Amino acid sequence: MHWQNSANKFLRQHKSRIFKVSIVGAVFVAIYGIIFQFSTPFQNYLGKSESAFYQSESKPKSDIVRAVVIENKGKKIKVRVLDGQKRGLTTELNYLSSEPKVGDQIIISTDSRGNLSKYMYSYWRIPGLVAILLAFILIVLLVIGRRGVHSLAGLFISVGIIAFGLIPAIVNGVNAFWACMISSMIIAGLSIIVAHGWRWRSLVSLVSIYTILMIVVLLSMIGGALGNLTGIYDESSALLQISNSVIDLRGVLIGGIVIATLGVLDDIVTAQTAVIDELHKAQPKLSISKLIKHGYSVGSEHVIALVNTLALAYIGASLPIILSISSNINSYISPLMIFNTEFIAQEIVRTLISSIALVLAVPISTTVAAYLIKNQKIILKKLNFLKIK
Repeated sequence: MHWQNSANKFLRQHKSRIFKVSIVGAVFVAIYGIIFQFSTPFQNYLGKSESAFYQSESKPKSDIVRAVVIENKGKKIKVRVLDGQKRGLTTELNYLSSEPKVGDQIIISTDSRGNLSKYMYSYWRIPGLVAILLAFILIVLLVIGRRGVHSLAGLFISVGIIAFGLIPAIVNGVNAFWACMISSMIIAGLSIIVAHGWRWRSLVSLVSIYTILMIVVLLSMIGGALGNLTGIYDESSALLQISNSVIDLRGVLIGGIVIATLGVLDDIVTAQTAVIDELHKAQPKLSISKLIKHGYSVGSEHVIALVNTLALAYIGASLPIILSISSNINSYISPLMIFNTEFIAQEIVRTLISSIALVLAVPISTTVAAYLIKNQKIILKKLNFLKIK
C-alpha cells in the first residue's frame, strides 16, 4: 500500500512532464516506423551518371540493397528484396555470420549490372540504432525534464563536431594531433555553455577543464613516448596507414585520449564547481582554504568511483580484441607478451593517463572554483561587458 501511495504521489507531482514525454514518445514511435520502413543504403548508382561522392573510374559501380528474411533453410536463407531493380524478388542466400531469423532485415551487395550477390553482406542495423537513440532521448527528457533538452543539445553538438569536423579534417590530411586539440577545446566550450547556460559557474568549469586538458596532452605525449606507441595495433590500423599515409596515427592516438578524457572531465569538474558554488552560497564567510577543504572531501569520494568505472569501461569496450590477442599468444611465451602488445599497451596508457587526469581534476577544479567563486564579484565587475550571470 505504501508503494502505491508513493507512486500516486509521484504521478500527481509529475503529471505534466509525463504527459509531455508521452506525446514526444508517440512522435518518436512514428519516426521510428518511418525510418524502419523507408531508410535504406540503396543509392541507385546504376541510374545515375554521377555520384555525389568521388568514385574511381577504375572500379566498377556497385550498390547495396535491403532484403527481409522470409524463411530459414538451415545453411541458407530465403529473402525478399526491398530496394532497387530487383525489388520484390525472392532469392536464396548463404550467410557467414550468425544465423538470421525470419523477419530480420539484411543487406546484399550488387555488381555493376545490378545482379545480387549470393551471400548476405550484413544486417541492416540503422533502425535498431535509431530505436536505442530515441529511447535514450525519451528517458533523459522524462528524468531530467526541460534541462535535459540542453544536455542533449550539448551531446549532439559534440557528436556533430567530431562527425562533420574532426573526422573529415583528419581524413583530408589535417594534422591529427592539432585537429583533436582544437576539436576538444570547441567541444568543451560549446557543450558546457549549451548544457549549463551562460553563467559564472559554467565559465569557472571551463577554466578548470582547459587547464586539465593541457596536462592530459602533456601526459599523453609522455605516455606515448615511454610506451613506444605508434597507433598501429591491428590489421585495420595498418591498412589505414598504408592506404592513407597522410593520417598520423600516433596523433590520432594522443588526440583520442584527450577526447575520451574530456567526456569524464565534464562530469567531475562541473560537479566540483557546483559543490564549491553551493557551499559558498550556504556559508559566504567560508575562506578559500575552507572551501577547498570541504570541496576536496566531496570530490575525492567521487573520483574513487570514477577511476574504477573508467578502467572497466575501457576493458569492456576492448574485451573482444583482448580475448583475441590472449588466445593467439603461444603458451610457451611469457604472459608479459600480452601486455607488451601494441593494443594492450595502448589501452593501459589510455586508462592510466585518463585516471591521472581525473585524480588531478579534483584538486585543480576545486582550487580554481574556490578562488574564482570567492572573488566572483570583483572579477565580474571587470568582465561586465560579457553579461555573465
